[in-house]
Amino acid sequence: MQDATYEDIAEKLRRRYGSREQQEKFRTELKFRRRKAGESLQEHAQDVERITVLAYPAADATMRDVLGKDAFID
Repeated sequence: MQDATYEDIAEKLRRRYGSREQQEKFRTELKFRRRKAGESLQEHAQDVERITVLAYPAADATMRDVLGKDAFID
């Protein structure tokens, strides 16, 4: 990577930290999120809410509530 141009580095950073890839990562995390041993329902709900916001940043609050509720129930 010593010969990489600014554009090469910027593109690699966008792919690694870009919002599209991150959103997909959080959607997958939300889909497979399960309550951990010893985790209270409140802690679990807060984490599901946090992940939902990260997975769907463009969604309005009502839609995020629906998505979060469905993930919590699953």
